[in-house]
Amino acid sequence: MPHELKYLTIIESALNPRAVSKMGASGIWQFMYTTGKLYDLQVNSLVDERRDPVKASYAAANYLKDLYNIYKDWTLAIAAYNCGPGNVNKAIKRAKGKTNFWEIYDYLPSETRGYVPAFIAANYMMNYYKEHNLFPQKIDFPVLTDTVMVDADINLKDVSELLNVPLQQLRDLNPQYKNDIIPGSSEVYAIKLPINLVTTFIELEDSIAVRSKESLLKNTDMNIVKNSIQVSPNDDVIRINYKVKKGDTYQKIARKFNVDEYALKEWNRMRGKKLKTGQNLIIYTVNKNNSNQKPFVQKTSSNPITTDSSSTKKATHEENKSTIQEHKKINSEKKSTTTIHVVKKGESLTSIAKKYNVSVNEIMNWNDIKTHNHIVVGQKIKILNK
Repeated sequence: MPHELKYLTIIESALNPRAVSKMGASGIWQFMYTTGKLYDLQVNSLVDERRDPVKASYAAANYLKDLYNIYKDWTLAIAAYNCGPGNVNKAIKRAKGKTNFWEIYDYLPSETRGYVPAFIAANYMMNYYKEHNLFPQKIDFPVLTDTVMVDADINLKDVSELLNVPLQQLRDLNPQYKNDIIPGSSEVYAIKLPINLVTTFIELEDSIAVRSKESLLKNTDMNIVKNSIQVSPNDDVIRINYKVKKGDTYQKIARKFNVDEYALKEWNRMRGKKLKTGQNLIIYTVNKNNSNQKPFVQKTSSNPITTDSSSTKKATHEENKSTIQEHKKINSEKKSTTTIHVVKKGESLTSIAKKYNVSVNEIMNWNDIKTHNHIVVGQKIKILNK
């Protein structure tokens, strides 16, 4: 993949992992929920991997690669990333089959006409800033970091206090955890730390887990959120705009749409407020065709960060999903199946790689492992069977 594609994040989010558009796109790559799911990004009440810079970058690379495989042209792939392959296909058709960005320029949405030039400008700026007397600022951010896999519920606030590290720094290193909670009891998750604190964290991990368990049990609201982690959003989750009718109550509406009453209030920021006839509510629920599923509960952030985005972003990541799915299906036979290996005492990445006839670097890439010697007993490692 061309390294220059990384500068798309400047246009998309100004490199803010918590950026959220008006249409709900999130993260530095501004993935919509449906596109994130398409590229294996987990989104639920506690975790939003669209906000994980590493995992989202892998997803974006795969998305852009799929778009390039469609058009065999990077400017068109970038245009499709912005407005969706459907709009690019329409522009090509209106341009009588021409497949050059500048030749179909007049037929593209107005935002996309400026999107590719903005990408070119971002590349120029990042490579020739010195010629314009621009210089990078020093950042108050740990450059050297490492990850540790945890299998217990961990509260970042407890990590902050026991390791004497600023809570905001932990949040900046782990933006995918929406409520400062790592739900390791449901599946193994990674926590990213300054490299000088990794050993200390491993030594205190059990104490941190015990402390976090106690603090979570004391928090009633968090118990409700934790229970919701049992139900992850899936492709059948839909958003409904509901107008309150006379006689409606939160309980009636929640029962009607098979959702949690607390979540209904959270989605609409209505805790402590009464319903009014004619009021519009947002409801997330599952399709009636899949009524056996448990209700989807998602706690919304109390201080969402928003960035400007036009309606073309929605077209990019939702309405054109079928185009990408079709091309992914063509290549599905080439995809590897996955084996989960649980690390045993005495094992190393080298011994595991030999066992499965793969390279150490491949295992590190598949599992976002940064250093050769950092795996722990009990850690689950993905192995792609070739």
